[in-house]
Amino acid sequence: MLTNQKVLITTLLTVSSAIICYYVNRNIPNSYMDEIYDLDQTMKFYELKYNTYNTTLSTFPGTFLLTSFFLRFVGLFTEKFSFIVFARIFTLIISSITILILGRFN
Repeated sequence: MLTNQKVLITTLLTVSSAIICYYVNRNIPNSYMDEIYDLDQTMKFYELKYNTYNTTLSTFPGTFLLTSFFLRFVGLFTEKFSFIVFARIFTLIISSITILILGRFN
């Protein structure tokens, strides 16, 4: 069961992460470090090329698949959007959900 304290901590972590995400997106608009490889794989899944996977990636393929679904959803509402910004936002959302889930088992 989630306590008020856990919800508060999760909220603070999410808000602070959102602020950091905003500044990262504003100052680093292009892929950086491992994002180059991660976004390449996400783009392949976004283009429905599921038979291609870069085996040198250490990230679970489901992450790229979920991100590609989220980006398709975003694409329903806008024709022009920043692929990298929304991929970063989705990562923030998943991280917040993970913190909430893990907090339930403590």
